[in-house]
Formats: sequence, structure tokens, C-alpha cells
Amino acid sequence: MTGLRLLGKGEMWRFIATLLVCLAPSIAIADLFGGPSNYEACVAERMQGLELKLFDTVRRSCEREFEVKLVPRDKRLVDVGWTNTTETSVEVNIQKNDSDFLVTKVVLAFSKKSCEESEGSDYEITREVDFTHWMPGSDPKTDAAIKFVDASTVRCFITKDVYGKRYK
Repeated sequence: MTGLRLLGKGEMWRFIATLLVCLAPSIAIADLFGGPSNYEACVAERMQGLELKLFDTVRRSCEREFEVKLVPRDKRLVDVGWTNTTETSVEVNIQKNDSDFLVTKVVLAFSKKSCEESEGSDYEITREVDFTHWMPGSDPKTDAAIKFVDASTVRCFITKDVYGKRYK
């Protein structure tokens, strides 16, 4: 093995230190030029120097990259349905999605009363449901289960918030 030798203890530390010094600037530069990390930063960055009339185009572009909370108009176009209940979980699915968004998660509020009896303050149990595997046009039986103690005691839910990424 010509030309190959093991590094001694002191040489190994110098090698590691040299490697870190060489890599640190590239890591810092990647953070500086890596682009926005959320929807708000995306819009702010892309609107710099543009006219306000381009806001909708920029907003839609950023909605394709980052999860956003759907506005009430779009939220009404998504129906979440209840499919099954066990002692420890409630299963729900997306029964309809006529919005321009891929639904990634919903926030549901549950009541222990029937839907006919429930009023705003009765919806006291709130849970977030992740739908990251649901795709537009896929089988709506793709369920998500919400686990919590005494799930069998809840009898009604309302959809509080819907989140998603624009796909159209």
C-alpha cells in the first residue's frame, strides 16, 4: 500500500478542523441562498421590486410550495366525513375536495353531544389530522385516524381549519 498511511491522533484532529473550516462557509452560503422557509417569507421575498398587480401570481406560486390555511371560501369546498369510531380513535376521510388545494391537514373540533344538540361551546375537544398521503382524484377512502382517550364518547365534529398546498 504505497502512499497510504494512517493519521496519528494529532493529525486526525487537524484534518477534522481543516474539514470543518472548509465546509462552514458553504453551509452558511446554502442557508443564505436556500430560499424562503415558509409561505409568508416566500411572498415577501418574491414581491420585492414587483408591482402590486402581480401579488396574486406570486401568492399562487408560494401556495404551491408551502402549506397554507385555506380561506373560508376554499374551506367550504372541502368536506371531511366521519368513517369509524373505536374506544381510542376516530377515523375521518376527505369525502369531497372541489378546491384548488391538496389537503394536507384539517383541524376538527368534537362534541360529546349529537350534532343536533351541539352548540359552539360544546365542541371542546380539538384535534389536528394529517392527510399528507391524500391526492386529488384518489380514492376518498384514504382515512386518517385521530387517537385520543374515550374517543367513543364523541358524537359530532365540525371542521375548524383546513390546510393545503395549491395544485392548480
